[in-house]
Amino acid sequence: MAKIQDVAKLFIHFSNELENNQNIKSFSMTQLRLQKLLYLAQGFYLGKHNKELFSDNLIAWKYGPVSVAIYRKYLKYGSDKICEDESFDVNKCFNNEEIDFLYKFFIQYATTATSKLVTIAHAPNSPWNNTNQGGEIDKTEMQCYFKKQKLETFNNTNGYVCDYVPERTIDGIMIWPIEDDEDDEWYDDQDNGMDTMES
Repeated sequence: MAKIQDVAKLFIHFSNELENNQNIKSFSMTQLRLQKLLYLAQGFYLGKHNKELFSDNLIAWKYGPVSVAIYRKYLKYGSDKICEDESFDVNKCFNNEEIDFLYKFFIQYATTATSKLVTIAHAPNSPWNNTNQGGEIDKTEMQCYFKKQKLETFNNTNGYVCDYVPERTIDGIMIWPIEDDEDDEWYDDQDNGMDTMES
């Protein structure tokens, strides 16, 4: 089983790589964005594999599902981009099943606006929506919910994850594809209120 700290570091690392690729439009990894990705990754992993991606509980805060440990770790960044990019050995932190899932999952959501991630996470009858504020989000409920909510519901793809998996170097670094330049709408994470949460 993976550690939530390692999943967070991997998402931050992926995001920084993507921002450095001029051929793909991407969104900076903020506290808000990271929390939504962790929630969705745990949910879809539970739905697909019938087991946890990480053991940490997620809490239903006013503005969405939150890992308190991750929130506190990156609290100093407020609603700004998380600049830390810690080096670590991907192959020592994750097993093959986890690595494949995380790469596919991130590719699926890499260019999804943070505001859309908020909409997905806050959907009516979602596990976060059904949990009392301050309570732990039930993983069994997450498993049942996300087993029904395949990614095609949100991103018009087939199955839980997209079929394309980018090539990786021996160190686990993604080799990103070149995508066509398209107009996209950008959103300001500060409007979503993450910086007003209480620790």
